[in-house]
Amino acid sequence: MLLLAGCGAPAATPVPPTATPVPSTPTPMPPTPTTVPTKPPALSQEELLQKWQPPIAASTLVFAACEGVLETAEKRQADEIDGFEAFGELLGSGIVLATVEEGIAEWIPPYELLNFKQMLQERIDSIQDVVGQWLDDEVTSADIPDLLSEQCEMSYATMEEILEASYSDGLTETEIDAIVTEMQASLQEAASQLEQEVTSQEPSAPQEPGFRRGNPIPRSEIVPAPNWDVQVLEVVQGDEAWQAIQAANEFNEPAPEGTGYLLVKLHVKCTYADNEEHSISGYDFKVTGDRLIKYSTASVVEPEPALNAQLFTDGEAEGWSAYLIDQGENNLILIVDELMNWDDDRFRYAALDEGASITVPTELGDIKPTDSGKERSSPAPFGETITTEDWQVTITEAVRGNNAWTMVQDANQFNDPPEEGMEYIALKVRVRYISTVDQAAQIDAYHFRTTGSANVMYDLPSVVDPSPPLDVTLFPGGEYEGWAVVQAAKGETGIMAVFEPLFDFSSRNRRFLSLEP
Repeated sequence: MLLLAGCGAPAATPVPPTATPVPSTPTPMPPTPTTVPTKPPALSQEELLQKWQPPIAASTLVFAACEGVLETAEKRQADEIDGFEAFGELLGSGIVLATVEEGIAEWIPPYELLNFKQMLQERIDSIQDVVGQWLDDEVTSADIPDLLSEQCEMSYATMEEILEASYSDGLTETEIDAIVTEMQASLQEAASQLEQEVTSQEPSAPQEPGFRRGNPIPRSEIVPAPNWDVQVLEVVQGDEAWQAIQAANEFNEPAPEGTGYLLVKLHVKCTYADNEEHSISGYDFKVTGDRLIKYSTASVVEPEPALNAQLFTDGEAEGWSAYLIDQGENNLILIVDELMNWDDDRFRYAALDEGASITVPTELGDIKPTDSGKERSSPAPFGETITTEDWQVTITEAVRGNNAWTMVQDANQFNDPPEEGMEYIALKVRVRYISTVDQAAQIDAYHFRTTGSANVMYDLPSVVDPSPPLDVTLFPGGEYEGWAVVQAAKGETGIMAVFEPLFDFSSRNRRFLSLEP
């Protein structure tokens, strides 16, 4: 039978229709009507397919999640993945289970589906309980295969019962094949959509000024941000800004080539509704422009008065904040981004250039992820651009061994040499952020690790990277190129970089890139 050949599961007895379908545990079930209908007349083929697609799909996905958790445990037990990677894979299985729960909660099932709905919910609860015990350190990965073996068998049995019942109701094996194949094809899409809703959904933002880069509050008007009223008083840029910064402190360094200083004078008023004091400084503000980079404050002593105050409710202050930005930036916008506020709606935008407005490039919606580099056994060729859900990444240079160590020494005299038996590899990486969600994302060297013929995953060495380092925050469409230093064993072959954004537990952005031309 479909999907069950060779599974070794015991044959299950079909669940017959019943005229009074009251489940043994009615709590998760929808209310049962007072009058329960008897079995209706024979359904058309289209009606049968519509009726049986949800339970067949749900049982298929529950079984997939059960096997996914078991596979993760076995890989962790064999030290093929670390705890961080295991957690990421568990999150993927959890998303599948959440998808199923969401689906069966919305069913209005015919009388015979009540039994199956109850069985499916029991499978979900059991799998989630095992996963929870693992995450809570109540069991080890070595225990999970035994704990889940029964669940796997019961999942097989549940699928067989559902399929047998659907046969008795007039579906052919070909029709069931079509249903299951369709659901398997859409599994990844459904899980990805749910994950995006949970982890990266764009917050709904009102259309009035200040909530988006495309509609910032005009310069000099008060910005009513959460907890603060902010007003731009003055903007100084270029040579004039450098002269003011140089006069503020003789040890302030000039801007590196291709960049320049920007000074913004702000007036702030605390609007917190409490009796506590609250800090406000340049660290609570960022700047962006049409190069789609999000700039933080510069490492300089600002002219007096610097913006740095402790305020109670209704307290006010004003002062300068300094930024180091790329030359040629236009459409400059101030971002109110309170340092100790993690709410999704904390951002407010104010124009620094007259008429500034920036939107997400529409062409990003046409970019689709590619499969190049998805498998360790087939890394993307050196110099090829890989495209993931959120990033395009190209390694344009790879310097290894003594030459890389020289670069690391030149970057900072206090950098340590590589550990015994290891060598550095300096990578020049070009990145582009291609998400269509209007939020900034940070990328740096910690998004990369290395592996090779020794089958070891090497962590990032603790060094100061050559300039410019790969360390930037980009809005959608933003591009950047910088250096990242990784490591590998001396003489090891088959070296490849592993690109995986931090906290991306789904591995949907993970790619392998060869470092050997």
